[in-house]
Amino acid sequence: MRSEELSKTQFQRGETVCLEALRRFDRALPLVIMLADAYTIHGRFADAENLYREVLRDSPDNYAVMNNLAMLLGVQGIKLDEALKLANRAAELAGPIAQILDTRAVIYMAMGDPHKALADLREAIDSAVAPTRLFHQAQALEQLGETREAALMFRKALDRGLRITSLLPPERAVYQRLEKLLQDSRL
Repeated sequence: MRSEELSKTQFQRGETVCLEALRRFDRALPLVIMLADAYTIHGRFADAENLYREVLRDSPDNYAVMNNLAMLLGVQGIKLDEALKLANRAAELAGPIAQILDTRAVIYMAMGDPHKALADLREAIDSAVAPTRLFHQAQALEQLGETREAALMFRKALDRGLRITSLLPPERAVYQRLEKLLQDSRL
């Protein structure tokens, strides 16, 4: 679901093409998912949520879309009980894969439970290290008040290629806070 930002013009052009393709190809699910992902990246969360829900009505066991919708809700800090149910159902269908564990960790942090978030993140990172997972681990550590460890983990995420544009818009304030924490800690 993560991608580099496109310029506003590029996004609008792509959106126009995608909407036309949806009309021509009877709302083919891969196109609906692609547009929902683009809306998510560009902060059009209500539009993305509606499209993910449309896909789940037609394909209720699509664990990837469940995971994307759960992440979308989690990063916004809304409908967290539903988000957790979606992430747990996705894990039942696909197993505890790294992407789903990462999503569930984001939801746990939004629910104020960084201990559960860290447990999922450690398992996710053991399975597949990714800069955004290291970032989420830094966020959980910060929530626990472990600022030095949070700064170190944020440094590790940066060293692995994390950029602010790799994150969803609501996560960017956390990035800036962790960046300041890292600067202040002089690590």
